[in-house]
Amino acid sequence: MDGLKCLFDRRAMHIRVSGRVQSDIGAHSAVVFDESTAVPSEYWRKAYVGRVGQDGAFQVSVTELNPTNGTLRIVFCFDNGAVTGDGRKRSFEGAIGRDYEYRNQSIVFPGRASPGN
Repeated sequence: MDGLKCLFDRRAMHIRVSGRVQSDIGAHSAVVFDESTAVPSEYWRKAYVGRVGQDGAFQVSVTELNPTNGTLRIVFCFDNGAVTGDGRKRSFEGAIGRDYEYRNQSIVFPGRASPGN
C-alpha cells in the first residue's frame, strides 16, 4: 500500500481513509473496520467499504464514530478472492492497523500505519 491517509473531517464528523494498493492481482474493494473501544465485542464492530480504482486508488468514509479511542483495520478484496491488507496473512489477520485517539471533540492519529497494529 502507498500513501495511507486517515483524515478526520470535524465538520462532517467522519474519517476519510485513502491511499493506493499495489499488487500484481487487481483489487476491487477496500474494507475499513472501526474497532472503537466503545463497542462491547466484535459483533458490534462496524465495517465501511469503498471501491478500488484501476490505478489502485481507494477512498473509504468512516461515518458512525464514537467519542472514544480505537483502531481502524484495513483490508482489500482481490479479484482472485483473496482478502488481505499486508499481503502476507489472509483475512482479517493481515489487516493494516491505524490507531486513533479522541481528544477535544476531534479524532487524531498519533502513530503511523503498521500491519497488525
